[in-house]
Amino acid sequence: MTGSRVPAKIYSAANRVFPEDKSSTVSIRDRYVFAIFFTDVTNEYSRTHSTDDGNVLLLRTYFRDVEQSVLTLFQSITGGLDWGQVADDLHEFSRGWGYLYIFYVAFCCPDLDTNL
Repeated sequence: MTGSRVPAKIYSAANRVFPEDKSSTVSIRDRYVFAIFFTDVTNEYSRTHSTDDGNVLLLRTYFRDVEQSVLTLFQSITGGLDWGQVADDLHEFSRGWGYLYIFYVAFCCPDLDTNL
């Protein structure tokens, strides 16, 4: 997915699946949008690079499809997966995506103990 309208399209699709929840700081819909973004980056990078590329293997481990991305993000905030390891691995791929992931863990789930 590329282009300036992509975030709006993703957010619109997520809004249809998960209507806005005003009761929490960050809704389930917003968490789903993060999963779609990480999946999109993984798929785009995988299409343009060799499967022998270590970054392809790394990204596909955590974000190969939306289901895996949701699972990775959920495990990261509930202690099922070491969020620090995922952050370190993402920093090796891209500092920006590593920081976006840390932002997700730190600020998108304030009601959960993130072990920060």
